[in-house]
Amino acid sequence: MDRLQTTEALRDILQDLQSENASLRLQAYQAKLLFTALQSLLSLDTGNDPFAIAFSSLHAVFEFHAAAVLEEEGETLECIAATEPVLVGTHWEKTRLMCKVMGGRAVARIEGGGRSPTPSCPTRVSSDQPAMFLPIRLEAKRGAIVLLRKVGQDEFTRDDATLGERFSLLVSQALAIRRRHLSETENQRLQEITRKLEHRAQHDDLTGIGNRAMLEKHGTEALAARREDEMIALVFIDVDRFKRINDYFGHETGDALLKEIAERLSVEARPADCVVRMSGDEFVMLISELPDMEAARARVERVRRTLCSAYEVEGNRIDVTSSIGISVCPEHGTDFQELRRNADFAMYRSKAERHGAAVFFSTEMGRDLYSSMQLERLLREAVADKAFEAALQPKVRIADRKVVGFEALARWREADGTIRSPAEFIRAATELGILNAVTFAVTDDALTAFDTLDARFGDETSISLNIAGVQANDPAFMSELVARIAASGRANRMILELTEDAMVQAPQFRALVQPMLGAAGIRVAIDDFGTGYSSLSVLAELDANELKIDRSFVTRIQHNPVNQRILRAIEKLAHAIGLQTVAEGVETQEELAYLQAESSVDIVQGYYFSPPMMVEDLMIWTRPDTSRRIYRIG
Repeated sequence: MDRLQTTEALRDILQDLQSENASLRLQAYQAKLLFTALQSLLSLDTGNDPFAIAFSSLHAVFEFHAAAVLEEEGETLECIAATEPVLVGTHWEKTRLMCKVMGGRAVARIEGGGRSPTPSCPTRVSSDQPAMFLPIRLEAKRGAIVLLRKVGQDEFTRDDATLGERFSLLVSQALAIRRRHLSETENQRLQEITRKLEHRAQHDDLTGIGNRAMLEKHGTEALAARREDEMIALVFIDVDRFKRINDYFGHETGDALLKEIAERLSVEARPADCVVRMSGDEFVMLISELPDMEAARARVERVRRTLCSAYEVEGNRIDVTSSIGISVCPEHGTDFQELRRNADFAMYRSKAERHGAAVFFSTEMGRDLYSSMQLERLLREAVADKAFEAALQPKVRIADRKVVGFEALARWREADGTIRSPAEFIRAATELGILNAVTFAVTDDALTAFDTLDARFGDETSISLNIAGVQANDPAFMSELVARIAASGRANRMILELTEDAMVQAPQFRALVQPMLGAAGIRVAIDDFGTGYSSLSVLAELDANELKIDRSFVTRIQHNPVNQRILRAIEKLAHAIGLQTVAEGVETQEELAYLQAESSVDIVQGYYFSPPMMVEDLMIWTRPDTSRRIYRIG
């Protein structure tokens, strides 16, 4: 009996050991599966998609046909990721089963233990499909992973559910770790990108020194931190004739020269200074901590000498100068924009006076700058208000003193009625880029004047319009001008006057514009003839109709034998190539008498007959008699 009991006890012990061994084996197997899943979670790279990573790791642990990630969204669960795209975006019922799962328990439909109902889903998920639900944390929200097998496949077991609980915890933790890691990595990457962008935003790509943005920032900060006994100099530097260097040596050499200039300026700069390249061949140096103006002048002179020394660039010796303009705080302003404007103005004054010079801003320059800015503002307003008009100077046929045309000259009528001549605004209009607008306004006014003029002078008169050389070589501008004239229906009564240099040196004019004028019926006059450098062959190529002899050959011609011989030569040349001649600047009866008696000039114009007048004044104009002298004024 004792022996039997001993045998039974040993059998029970053996069974317990076998059961424990099986359990240990299962745990070891599950541990191995979980380890494999963890490796998959942490090592797989699927485009940093955490759900794709989770699905990949699931395959290492469970056999399944489809998987979906559900996220709690109000009273339902929304599928936010799935191995089958048809499930994404569907809403699942939040049943007691799903609440239990989201509470932290893995639930499976246990074989032989009855079926737990599958939460309703508006897709093709059959209630007969074996399913298991695993809890998962999605940042601050609860959720579940649903694993589905095909109908007819084995159900999930209790062991699967036990393993599932461990796996779900592992997935939640691993995804959180990976998300934090990716966030840190992404943050570091974004910081590096931001740093590079900030550097690029404040540095010049070619030279590596600062750019305009850095100057604005550094200048504003330096002025704010300036001590009362400290001066700050803003030095504007423009490389003289840089375009010629580019054209002769090539752009690569030009770029290399700019780098060398930037390097020389950087060597001259102290830690508190700032060197930038503004654009093209313009540099700026901000010099801080100057005790007085003498120190500022000494530093600028040192910079000027450094820049004027010869350069060795890619085997070429290049001698180049730089024009420099300087403004000093507080002498020339305490606001950065004011200092910048003053230094820029001083630099242009330097370039106008002598290349390679350094010019400090002055009170006189300040007055000039203020006047220039006022003129700019008024000119822009005048363009908007259409305040530019045509003043007309009669052109008189010498044979019978009949008015055969007019030269239109730009006038600016201010709001108070003051009339300003081109000498007061044409240069500024050209620099501001509004010369075309002024020309269009004068053209429109001249075309409108025909109706009034015809009532007194007849309908065979013409109007001549001056065109600048830069305009003559601009096909787009000339095309619009021709269109305006053609639209008036009086193209055959318009003459465009261009200097001989403008016509000769404007290849675009001869190739593109001249045919356009001919097609429209607009005539062309060569203005100020005798003062340029045209050749006879070029003159023969120009399809001109009129040649205007410059006033320098007409003034006091009755007393100047040299000019008399020149005039006769010009007349013969003009008539030989079929051009009508016009003598400009006739101001006295003696000049007119000489031209009438000793020349073959066809038409004359000048102050003897009339100064340029507005059309309303022309209608009451009285022609001079032969004994009257009217001398030109201004």
